[in-house]
Amino acid sequence: MSYTSIGPGLYLPLELCYIICLDIRSSEKYGKRDLLDLALSCKHWLDPALDVLWERVTGLEPLLALAPQTALRNRQLLHGNADTSHLVVDWTRFDVYAHRIREIKATSCWGGRTSYDEDGSDIGHLDADESIDNSESIGTGGRAWVEDSSGEEETREGRTAEAGLLKGDSEQGDPGDDSRDNHSDQTNAEGYASHDGGSFGEDSSGEDGAVEDDSRQGNPREHDSEEGRLVKGDFEQDRPEEGGPIEDATEEWISAKGDSGKEQSNWDSHQSSDGDDPDAYEVIIMLLSMRRGPLTPSLRRLKWTQKNTRCDIDPLLGSVLSAFVAPTLQAISIEVGAPKSAVWGWSLVTDPGGALGKWFAALPEKVPNLKIFRLGGYLAEFPLDFVSRLVTLEELDLSDLHMGKAGWVKAPLLRSFAPLTQVKTFGVIACIEKTETIEGDFSIFPRLETFHAENTMPLETAAILRGISSKHLKYCYLNEIDEHLQAEQTYVLCQSLTKFAATLTTLRLDFEEVRDSGSPDSPRIFATIGPLLELRCLEKFYMSPCFAEPEELSPYLITDTDIQQMIFAWPNLRELRLNLCPVDRGITLQSLVAFADHTPDLRSLDLYSLDVSEDLDTTTIMETNHPLEILNLVKPTYANPEVFARALDRMFPHLNTKAMVLCLPEDVLEHLDTVAEERRSWQEMTQMMNEWIRSDAFK
Repeated sequence: MSYTSIGPGLYLPLELCYIICLDIRSSEKYGKRDLLDLALSCKHWLDPALDVLWERVTGLEPLLALAPQTALRNRQLLHGNADTSHLVVDWTRFDVYAHRIREIKATSCWGGRTSYDEDGSDIGHLDADESIDNSESIGTGGRAWVEDSSGEEETREGRTAEAGLLKGDSEQGDPGDDSRDNHSDQTNAEGYASHDGGSFGEDSSGEDGAVEDDSRQGNPREHDSEEGRLVKGDFEQDRPEEGGPIEDATEEWISAKGDSGKEQSNWDSHQSSDGDDPDAYEVIIMLLSMRRGPLTPSLRRLKWTQKNTRCDIDPLLGSVLSAFVAPTLQAISIEVGAPKSAVWGWSLVTDPGGALGKWFAALPEKVPNLKIFRLGGYLAEFPLDFVSRLVTLEELDLSDLHMGKAGWVKAPLLRSFAPLTQVKTFGVIACIEKTETIEGDFSIFPRLETFHAENTMPLETAAILRGISSKHLKYCYLNEIDEHLQAEQTYVLCQSLTKFAATLTTLRLDFEEVRDSGSPDSPRIFATIGPLLELRCLEKFYMSPCFAEPEELSPYLITDTDIQQMIFAWPNLRELRLNLCPVDRGITLQSLVAFADHTPDLRSLDLYSLDVSEDLDTTTIMETNHPLEILNLVKPTYANPEVFARALDRMFPHLNTKAMVLCLPEDVLEHLDTVAEERRSWQEMTQMMNEWIRSDAFK
């Protein structure tokens, strides 16, 4: 075990130094700037701090800034078939930092310039031709990086200065000499505080794929052609104003560059010396040709988002992804977006030469330890049988994958998933498939714990569930935005869930609108979800429309008797949400009384509507010590808010009104606070009286 000196004869283990750096990164009080200062404090803290700073990289600019200059000057390496044996490339500096990277999140754009409004959303193309033409040349580029706003604001000064840390260290002689020039260290390490972001596959933070608006920095993206090829402006943002929080860092970067600009980063040198600039994808391919191995050999998590403004997939995307595929990878997330003008994008997207499909086909052999695989967006059709060879998978998320005019969820493909015996989470979407193409005799995912079906009709979902052999399913999330669901279909779906009655604890159903042929005006609740009463282990149940407000849809025929059946069927209920509009006076205060009497574990209750009688007598309601903390009633009807509040306080004395600001009408909340304060004061007084009676003073 290595130690860090903390005084004469005292040492701090480097493992503990690393844990401290992790804590600093996740702290609200501290941040990456403090990690940078820590890295520059002494040689013993350098490695732990840099490991944490470089662990998660958002965008590839920090990595490209370290590219060896020899590789950038040799344009013949672009296609990876040139003789490089005569070239001498020093990868030392690149390797020092590339080996530290564990996660990369990158977002790029293909097919012409794209503008973004202030909230980061795409507002359309800037190309002269508004229509999308698949015949457009694909060899001219048209790629640009899109900033990910999940990390902190980045500056170009920080990015380009990253390239010099090792050089600065080597010029200091013995690495054990703590008296090295702090000016050089500050200059060379500055860039490590310029990138961060949440981690997928571990603890996620931030919003994946968010777009940062460059225009707010006063520096719009620059392109040298209508195709939008990447030039220097794509890597550059305005320097901070004087007096800003990183003013000193900017001055150090300028000092390192020199008045004459001789010590430019490798990327800047290439940009200024070659009029025909390659875009970022070409640079990555050049580096891969020289290196003959992954650029980030210790990478564990790769999240790549390709935003398209045309309907053909970037032909270089597969080659670029190959640069980051290493045997250490444990999580891969690939998403390809279709242009907004392609309403049915999956029927228009093409993959010239099938390059991306070939990359996926070779993936299982290159990532033998992959645990998480997510594939989404609009893709041209290619075989998905490679998934069956990812035998170490624990999470397979295909819930946003759109492929082919007839969809991709078919019985033969599902049957091929049989070798995936370690999968615990599975997400799927079957929005255009037919039930007969999904049904089959397959048996898959024996250890599945979480199932998610996105925008999938009930019968198709049921066909998939019937093929899942797991005896461990705990969580199930199903939604469908179709406005013409039939109660008979949802009933069949609920029947397919009863096979998991011994283990299923959480169920969420988001159905837009259900129509009941037996009750045309108001669908009957148990004609829709009746079989769910067999799920005796259910602890959390949520049912709500996807987008519409419940009052905009047909009201459900649901009564106090139906609520009582749910209560007795699910004795372990902890959370219940029925965001459904009942018929007039369908659910009354008697349902709340039943919850207070028979659900001892209930912590959160959400009912859309509740009818309270005008002649309510609170003395008839028994006081309880029920642990309910959150009660959400969207549109209750009542005559006297104070009487209603007193009734609620008698049934649920532990309601957290501070967390219920939007859960109850304001007048009810005000009275509930007052009533609760009165009750607590009376309880305190009663306790004091009892103690006084028992005391010697009374005797």
